[in-house]
Amino acid sequence: MGGSNSNNRGGGSQSRNQDVACDELKFNTQLSSPKEEVLVLLEVGLLLEIELSPSKTTCVVIYKSKIAGTIIHLNLKQLINCIIAGNTFYARVRSVDGAKCAITVLHESLA
Repeated sequence: MGGSNSNNRGGGSQSRNQDVACDELKFNTQLSSPKEEVLVLLEVGLLLEIELSPSKTTCVVIYKSKIAGTIIHLNLKQLINCIIAGNTFYARVRSVDGAKCAITVLHESLA
């Protein structure tokens, strides 16, 4: 069997956890390139969809078919690989303050 990933299981924020299974991947970040016209519609606790960009180089966060922003994080590559492998992820809104939106990215099994 491979290496151990007993650390950081179920934690609220993970960084550089390349060994975490897709269904355990969860991390906090800020929306990058937030769209103000969408941010004004968001509330704490809302679950937003995460989709792979057409170029498959980033992930976009969607609310009611509109892009709210993108995700930039140390775990982005793993998130992209997990989505390509067929996993579904959501972004839970933690806070909205003007043009800033804090989110938690989490696997559908953790939502």
